[in-house]
Amino acid sequence: MNVRSGRDRAAIWLGVGALLSLVFLVLKRELHFVDIPDAGIPVVVVLGLLAIAGGRLANRALTVVAGAGFLLAAIVQLILHANGNSLANGSNGSTFGLWLGLGFGLLALAVTPQQRTDSPEGM
Repeated sequence: MNVRSGRDRAAIWLGVGALLSLVFLVLKRELHFVDIPDAGIPVVVVLGLLAIAGGRLANRALTVVAGAGFLLAAIVQLILHANGNSLANGSNGSTFGLWLGLGFGLLALAVTPQQRTDSPEGM
């Protein structure tokens, strides 16, 4: 029996989307769409995998941690970038926007109540 809800599947896909955002590093010369600094790569990998785990395990706490982690990463990236810190080299507002969106999206999923169904089959 599959106990994952739509909320859990959405958390999985947000985690997958986070990991897929690393493709912009390969296409950087052509697109310049999302500039992720080298220091941000482990952040994306760890938090993306955490979001996937939260969704697969139907664990809201992991989803909250992933969402809060992306929000914290966005704020830290913004502060570092504004101060010219070398850890933010290669980033711009697109990095902030991506991480902010992932963070708020994951937190919204984590606080969304489970959908109740009245049918006996759970449909």
